[in-house]
Amino acid sequence: MTANVKKIHIPGTLSKKEKKLRDSFLLQVKNIPGGESLKKCIQCGTCTGACPVSYMMDITPREVIALFRAGDIESILSSRTIWICASCYACTVRCPQGVMVTDILYALKRLAIENKIFPKRFPFFALSESSIVWARVM
Repeated sequence: MTANVKKIHIPGTLSKKEKKLRDSFLLQVKNIPGGESLKKCIQCGTCTGACPVSYMMDITPREVIALFRAGDIESILSSRTIWICASCYACTVRCPQGVMVTDILYALKRLAIENKIFPKRFPFFALSESSIVWARVM
């Protein structure tokens, strides 16, 4: 009977993996000029409204910030959102608080690659390999 007991998650605490991901992400955000603006997000949704591809995302840019604050980075990394971002900076330009949303999504993408966390049934290998080839050409 005790073999079927699952580990209980205590609200407000992070798993070791989530803490490692969070610390790594915060280190990357620290290196983004203006990255500390992440703390200023007021969850207004302007970033999502400005995003031309948000309709294809499984987690909107606003929800990305909310999930980060809730301590659920792994859900963000395993979503398609960070791979679908068009890098147009519309979210960043329109943000009333000056949150560097696009750069934060790039930091999350780097974190996903480093930790080999990818969305299911999404051609990320094709995307990453074409990026590598393109970088070599330049």
